[in-house]
Formats: sequence, structure tokens, C-alpha cells
Amino acid sequence: MTPTDPSIGDEPTRMTDSEGAGHQYALKPGEHLAQYRILKPLGAGGMGEVYLVENVQMHKRYALKVLPPALARDPQFIGRFRVEARVMADLEHPHIVRVHHMGEERGLYYLAMDFIEGYDGEPLTLEDVLRDEGGRLKPERVREIALQICDALDYAHGFRDGV
Repeated sequence: MTPTDPSIGDEPTRMTDSEGAGHQYALKPGEHLAQYRILKPLGAGGMGEVYLVENVQMHKRYALKVLPPALARDPQFIGRFRVEARVMADLEHPHIVRVHHMGEERGLYYLAMDFIEGYDGEPLTLEDVLRDEGGRLKPERVREIALQICDALDYAHGFRDGV
């Protein structure tokens, strides 16, 4: 398929990943959505699918969240999505993932965000941290993570009119 092929997203492709085995992803590796080339799916849930992508102009990797088609057809939801994306793009905090771009192409609404990479180049998750620390976090580590979360929440709640 070419980057301008309108059929991208029309027929989901069955792909598997460690978290969403058997999920049918709308986009396949190698396809393009706007200026992003899909590298691989990272996961899927009720609020959309997330892909590892590369910006073809900047040669930088991002996590790209694509909204589910049902939500993309709801004008009120899309309005809220746009407002929230603009606010999220303005948040600058070391413990909040930054949104760099929001867009729509061929009816697919998406956000390009920081890709948090682990030591192996894969996404870094709490599950990874638990595995690396023997399946259980030490109380000091729990405190450290909790304080980072609280700091990020405090910042977001105090930002403009509060997030």
C-alpha cells in the first residue's frame, strides 16, 4: 500500500503483540499515516491503538495513538479530543508524556507523543521495572514512583484551569 492509499484502516490487519494477542490493528508496519511510518504496534485498548512510528522528515520515533473508529465518528468526542490534545501539548513536566502533534487523516484521529524507551529499545513499562527488580519493588522505589506521580498530578491540576 502507498502512503496515500485510502484503504488503510478500512480492513483491520490481524497482528499480535505481547499485550494484545490476536487484536486486529488498523495499520500495518510500513504503512504511513500523515508524516509517520508505522514501525510496529505497541498495544490496544478501549481508547485506541498505540504504534511505534518514525517521523519520516525528522527521523525521530514517537508513540502514535490512533482513536477507535467508533469514537472518531462522534463530533462531540472529537471536539474534546482536540481541546485535550492542545492542553497536553502545552504540559511540560519531566513525569508527563508530551504530545507533539495531533492530526486526522482518512478519518483516523491520532496523537504523536514521546516514546519512552527501555534499555532494549522496547517501551519501558511498570511490568519491566518489576521484572528488573525481582518482581517486587522496594519501599524506597515505591515512594520514589509515588512522589513522581503526585508531582505530575499536582502540576497538571494547577496548570491553567486544571487538567
